Parts: sequence; C-alpha cells; structure tokens
Amino acid sequence: MSWTKTSNTAALAKTKLSVENRFDFLLMLYKGLWIVVLFLKAIPYLDWQISPYIRLLLIPGALLIGWDFFRGAKLWSRPMWLLAAFCGVYGITAFLNRGAGFSANLKSTIYMALTFYLFYGHDRKREFCQVKKEARCLGNLFVVGSFLVSLVCFYTFLFSVNRIYVSGENIGYLGMWDERLWGLYNANTGGAINAISLIASAALWKTAGKGKRVLKIWYGLNSVLQFVCLALTYSRTSMYSLILAVGFGILFFGTGKWEKKAKDFRLRRWAIRAGAAILSALVMVGAFPAVREGVSYLPRLISEETAESGYFSTPEMVAEHRGGVLTGRPILWKAGGRAFLEAPVFGVGRENLYEKTVSYLSDPSWSPDLKAGGVHNGYLTVLISSGLVGSLFFLGFWLWNGKNVWGQLVISQEKTESLFLFGMIFLVMMLIMEFFEARVLYQVNLFMSLFWMGAGYVMDYTERNKNG
Repeated sequence: MSWTKTSNTAALAKTKLSVENRFDFLLMLYKGLWIVVLFLKAIPYLDWQISPYIRLLLIPGALLIGWDFFRGAKLWSRPMWLLAAFCGVYGITAFLNRGAGFSANLKSTIYMALTFYLFYGHDRKREFCQVKKEARCLGNLFVVGSFLVSLVCFYTFLFSVNRIYVSGENIGYLGMWDERLWGLYNANTGGAINAISLIASAALWKTAGKGKRVLKIWYGLNSVLQFVCLALTYSRTSMYSLILAVGFGILFFGTGKWEKKAKDFRLRRWAIRAGAAILSALVMVGAFPAVREGVSYLPRLISEETAESGYFSTPEMVAEHRGGVLTGRPILWKAGGRAFLEAPVFGVGRENLYEKTVSYLSDPSWSPDLKAGGVHNGYLTVLISSGLVGSLFFLGFWLWNGKNVWGQLVISQEKTESLFLFGMIFLVMMLIMEFFEARVLYQVNLFMSLFWMGAGYVMDYTERNKNG
C-alpha cells in the first residue's frame, strides 16, 4: 500500500514536471519567434510588409499567459505589480488623449503588458540550469541573426552599394549614406545591433566551456565582424555606450588574475579595476577610428570609383555635420520638455508625441527626425508619454530591481555566473543608450524585446542569489 502511494506520487510529480518543461520550452520558442520576426522588422522594406501582421503574435502570447495563470502565475513577481501599474496608467493616458492615436496607444499598452509578463517574468522555482540553457540558446539565435545581417551590411560597404528604394510614401536606404554604413536599416540601428552582438558573443565565448574551440572561433569571428561594422556605422551612441558599459563591467566585476595579489587590499583592488577600465576605454576609443580608416581602403581593391585618400572624410569632418555632435537632439529635447508641461500628470501618450511636440521645435527642419524617432531620449519619452504618475511607477520598478543588482555587485566575482555578469553589462549599455534613443518602451522593436528578456534573466539570477 505504501509502495503504491509512493509510486503514484512519483508518477504525479513526473507528469507535473513534464507539463512544466513543456511550458518552458514553448515560452522559449515564443521568445525566439519574436527575435526572428523583429530582426526582419528592423529592415524597413520588410517592416512595411509584415507590420500589419505583428498583432498575430499576440494570440500565442495570450495563450501562454492564460496557461501560466492556470498553473499558478509562476512568472509573476512583486516588481510586476509596478509594471502592471505602469501599463494601467498608460491605459488611462490613452483614454484621456482620445483621438487619432487612441487605438495605437491601447495597442502599445497590450504589447507592453505581454512583453513585461512573458519576457521579464521569470519562474524562480525553475531549475537554474534550465534558465542558463535558455539564455544561451536565445543568445546564440541572436548572434547568428546579427552575423547574417551584418555580413550583408558589410557586403554593401565592400561593393560600394548606395541605393534608395520606395514603397508608397515610405523611403528606405541601402548601403553607404553620409559616409556611414546604413546597410539594411540605418546607422544607429545597425550600431546598436553590432554592440549587443559583441556583448552576446563575449558572454557565450566565456561560458562555452572546455573543448569548444570551434565554437569559440565562431564567436571570435562574429566579434570581429561586429566591431568592424560598428566602426563603419560611426554610431557614437552605440560606440560610447559600449565603451562605458565595458568599463562598468571591469570596475565592478574585476580583472581576474590581475588583482588576485591585491585581494587583501581593498583600495588597491579598486585602483587596479579603475585603471583597467580607463585603459580599456582608451584602447576602444582609439580602435574605432583606426579600424574605420583601415577598412576604408578595401572597396578600392574592388572598385576604382572610391577616392585614393580613402572612403571617408576625417572624423572631425563627420562631427561637423548638421546638428553638431548630438545631431540636433537638444532641439528635440527642449521641444519635448515643453510638450510634457501640457499634460504633466498622465502624459500625452507615445502615439501623440509628434503632434504635441512638433510645434515647439525651434528649427522645424528637425520634424522628420521627431516623427521617425521621437525625442531621442527614452527617459524624457516616458515623462512625456506617461506623465509623472506613470514615470513614478516605472522608477519604482527600477529602484526595486536596482537594490537587488547592487547587492549582487558587492558579491565576489567567483560567486557570480559569468553569463549574468554580461547580462548586467548589456542592461547598463542599453540604459545608457536610452539617453540618446527611445527603444525599450511603447513601440514594438527588436531592442525592446531583447532588453526585457535580458532584464528577466538578470533579475531571475539576482533574486535567486538574494534568497539563497
């Protein structure tokens, strides 16, 4: 009788485990599907074709959310209340600003809710080895995707491709424009993809394990391609965000063997880290223009149409282009600040941002940039779109998680998984980028999905570590 009871209990546990594994596997497939689709969406021509069908991805997402609630809402955690409140406030914002952007703002609310729940949400009772396996699998998917698109982008540089294509009222650019590698999308999008792929490749290389020489060579080759393409995009936001994030990683996570001899001297250890961070920054700052200038002669080997002095002007000449070093962003920021004052409590909604801000531009020639990318500052975008109420909930969410991350930073390097150290570096880089772009909220794009997936994995790890 006792044996039968034990056997039935074991069978029930095995069935439950099978169901849990099935959910986790389908959720990983769903995340992978978003990465693939949004890679395609990053290319303007494909974006124009598939955007109307993106909403179909809500159907399997809703089914997964329903399944999770049926099994006990295991993806839910305390910080999710703050994100839920943020979405609720944005729903109020959409209602208060009814008009042409009403339905689009409601759609943004739904997309954000799904992204927060399925991408950031994490089951802390899940086997940690499965979490790492999923993170590596999706990381490899992104690296392969970034390698393929970057290879095509580099081809457009190598063969001096320079084309415009039109679909209705939409205009797309292909190849080299304004002495920058636009490739398949635009220079800033490409630069961000390159920078993220560099961090992902480093993380996967570090955690590949022994006997994975071929795999490590592959990650190395991808890193070389991404670095070259990043230099060619001349995306200063991506380059300097990457440099600062790498410096952050060295400063807080250490330099390994270099500081072992100084382990008993805390001040000396921090001095070694700070010196290494500064040195890495100087090396990267010098490497980008050197690589850019070095590869600029490659098209001459294929075509005689390029100038003998190289393919590009000097960096100083590039910096003198329209809008100065910040390419007109201060004009957009000032206009956005005045738009915020129109509705400081609940905001105006992201889809109404252009019409509420354009009249405040001191230079109307920047209106196309405003329409395409908003005010080019994620934090200001939250203030304008969700007002002070929504911004406070969003700030509360990051203060909650920031406390856990800070606790993780004071733990020795040996006790922290390398994969998640790189995850923190990735989040830092994206948060720095948000000072000059607005990508991780409101509108569906590749960076929004990657950011919240990365945040989910990092917070999963820090919460597990905090709770033992």
